[in-house]
Amino acid sequence: MYSDIHFYYHGAGNETKYEGTKNLSYLQGAPESHVSRINITVKKNESITNESVTGIVTSTPGTYTVPLSLTATITDTGKKYPIQESQVIVK
Repeated sequence: MYSDIHFYYHGAGNETKYEGTKNLSYLQGAPESHVSRINITVKKNESITNESVTGIVTSTPGTYTVPLSLTATITDTGKKYPIQESQVIVK
């Protein structure tokens, strides 16, 4: 089974910069292949930027966390906001 997961990055202020990593451990492959860097900037004139990742889902049932070690920084104020993690359930 294939997965197509979408991440949406919203702008706030003049510019919002998203930096960090995500770990899609519910996909097949070596553990190190699940981790990828995020370095996305949403400009003032953009309301949203997105990214999608596709892959083959693991055949092992369970609940998998999708850890996001991510910070959103509003560049005009310097304020930083951590992003929470979410879960994926494989049946």
